[in-house]
Amino acid sequence: MPKLRAACIVGLLLLLCLTAVYFSSDVRAENPYLSTILHPQPFLDTCSLLSANPPTKTQKEDDKKEKEKNLPNYRKYLDNQEQLGFSPSARFFSSLHGLITAYFYGNVSQSRLTESTKNEIERLLREAKVTVAGTGAVYETPEAYLDYALATYGTSVSKDLITYAALCGLLKGIDDPYTIFMTPKEYSILMEQMQSASFGGIGVYIEMDTTNNNWLTVLEAIEGTPAYRAGMKAGDVIAEIDGKPTKGYTIDMAVAKLRGPQGSPVVLTITRKGTSGTMKFTLNREKIQVKSVTSKVLDNSIGYVRLRLFGEETSKELEDALHSLQAKGVNSIIMDLRNNGGGYITAAVDIASMFVNQGDSIVKVMDKSGNARVHVSRGTYRLNLPLIVLVNKFSASASEITAGALKDYNRGTLVGTKTFGKGSVQQVIPFQDGSALKITVSHYYTPKGSDIDKHGLQPDILVDMEPKEVGKDKDPQLDKAVELLKSRVHTSR
Repeated sequence: MPKLRAACIVGLLLLLCLTAVYFSSDVRAENPYLSTILHPQPFLDTCSLLSANPPTKTQKEDDKKEKEKNLPNYRKYLDNQEQLGFSPSARFFSSLHGLITAYFYGNVSQSRLTESTKNEIERLLREAKVTVAGTGAVYETPEAYLDYALATYGTSVSKDLITYAALCGLLKGIDDPYTIFMTPKEYSILMEQMQSASFGGIGVYIEMDTTNNNWLTVLEAIEGTPAYRAGMKAGDVIAEIDGKPTKGYTIDMAVAKLRGPQGSPVVLTITRKGTSGTMKFTLNREKIQVKSVTSKVLDNSIGYVRLRLFGEETSKELEDALHSLQAKGVNSIIMDLRNNGGGYITAAVDIASMFVNQGDSIVKVMDKSGNARVHVSRGTYRLNLPLIVLVNKFSASASEITAGALKDYNRGTLVGTKTFGKGSVQQVIPFQDGSALKITVSHYYTPKGSDIDKHGLQPDILVDMEPKEVGKDKDPQLDKAVELLKSRVHTSR
C-alpha cells in the first residue's frame, strides 16, 4: 500500500497502542541506548496495510512485489550518507535484537533472523557494487554475521550503513509488517503528527498517486488553511512548485518544498480533472496546526465530526467539537472514521467512553504471556444523541477499537464497508539517538470478545465507495448516514 504509506508521512498517520513500558531496571542497565520514555501510551499501527481476506495467487505475487518495493532504498544513502541521520553501532544492533527476542508477540526464529540479516547486508553490498565474498562459515547469531560484515566490508561501505542494513534485515526476519525501525527523521515525523505539532505550510494532505503515474496529488485541503481558502481540492495534481516540475519527487522532497517560514510565498501549478489547462495558486505559508478532529453542521441539524487519527489531543478536540455542535442545536451525530488508521489506545478508550456507560469494557489487550488488561470507559462527558459511524477498509486499529465497542453496545450504527482488520498492538520504544523501534507486543479483543485481526468489522449497512473519494463532493456513504438520521429523528418526533 504505497499510497497510504506515503500519505501517512504527511497527514494520514496510522498508529495504535498499549500502556506503559515493559522494561525492568535490569533491561535498562543492559541497554544504555534506551532513553527515558516520555510517551508511555500504547500504540496500534497500520502504516503497512494487509489484505483482510485470504490471499489469492495473484495477491500473493502482488504482496511479494510490494514487500520488495518497500525495502530500504540504500542508493540514496550511498550517494549521501548524511541522509541516514544517525550512527548505529554493533552494540545498538545487539540491544535491538534483545528487545525483539524478549517482547515480540509471536515466535522468533534465531536462525531466520540470522539469515535475513545476512541477506539484507548482502543486498546493500550489491547496490554498492561491492563483490560479496563466498564463505562456507556458519554464523550462529545475527551479531556474528554483522561482526564479519563490518570487518570484511567496512572499508568499502560505511559501517553505519552496514549496521542499518543489519537492523532492516533483523526486522524483516520476523515477518511482521507492523514491527519497524524508525530513523530519527522518521520518528520525528511520527511524533509531530501524534502530538499535534505546528509548522509553516499551506495546509494540504498529499500522496503519490500510484493510479496516476505517481503524480504528487492533493488528498485534502485542510479547512481554514491557505490551500483551502484558495480553492484547492482533493484530486488536484501538483505539477509544479515554484516553477519546478514535481515529476519524480518523493513525499519528503515535496514536504520540504511546501513547508517554509510563515508568511513566505509559494506558487503551485496544478491540473484538475475535468478542467483544461493548468491553474496557478500563489499562497502565503501560515502556521499549520495539525488537528485530528474537524466538525461542521450539516443540513437538518446533523452534526458531523471527522477523526483523522487518534493522537494525544484527539479526545479533547472531539469533546470540544461535540460541545460546540450541541450548542448549535444538532439533533444527531455522524462520526467519520474512514481512512483513519489509528493512534493511541488511550485516545480510543477516551473517545468510546463519550458514548457508552461509565465502567463499560472498551477493549481487552492480551500480551504474549497471556496476561490480559481490560480498558474500561472513563471520564464524565457523555453524549446520548443518535450516532452513526462511517468506516471503510482503511479504518484500522484504534478506529476499530472505537467502532467495535460502539457496535458491541449497539450505541452506534456502522455505515460503509468492512474495516481493515488489525488486532495487534505495538509499543514504540525511543532511543537516545532519536531513533525508535515500534514492535508488536500484544493482541486486542472487542468488549464481546471478537478478534477482528485479518477479519475486520462488518458494517451494519454496506455502502461501497472508493476510499480516495472521501472528502470529495459525491459521498454516498455520508449521504446514507444523513438519510438514516433524518428518518430516525423524524420517527422519534
